[in-house]
Amino acid sequence: MMQFLFALSFALMVAASLFIGNALSGGYAPYMGFGASALLLLALFMPFMSEYNVLHRGFSKIGDNFKTLMKSETHEKGDVEILVPGQSHALEEAIAIEKKQKLPVGMMVIVVLSIILLGADAVNFYLLGDGLKTDTGPISNF
Repeated sequence: MMQFLFALSFALMVAASLFIGNALSGGYAPYMGFGASALLLLALFMPFMSEYNVLHRGFSKIGDNFKTLMKSETHEKGDVEILVPGQSHALEEAIAIEKKQKLPVGMMVIVVLSIILLGADAVNFYLLGDGLKTDTGPISNF
C-alpha cells in the first residue's frame, strides 16, 4: 500500500508542478496548488521518515542492551568471583514479528487533502477562470 501511495504522490507532484506552471503563465496565482504541492512533497518524504524511525528504534534498543550488558557489578574485597558460561549470555528476547502491516493513514489523509486542494484550484482556473481560453497569442521573446 505504501508503494502505491508513494507512486501516486510522485505522479500528483508532477501534475501539480505542471498545473502551477500553466496557471502562472496565464496570470493566475494557484495558492491551493502551492499548498497541494507542499503536502505532496511531505507525502514523498513520509516513507523515508518512517524507515528512519524504525532504524532509530532498532539502534537505540541495541545501544541500550549493550549498556545493560557492559555494566560492571561492584565487588567487595574477599569475595571470589566464579564465571559460569551461562551467566555471560544475555537473556533471550521474545521476538514479535508483525504479521499485520499498519495502513499508512497519515499519508493517505495527506494525499487525499492534496488531491482536493489541487482539484479545487484546477476547477477554479480552468472551468471558472480563463484557463481554457485560446484567444491569446503565442508566447514570444520579442
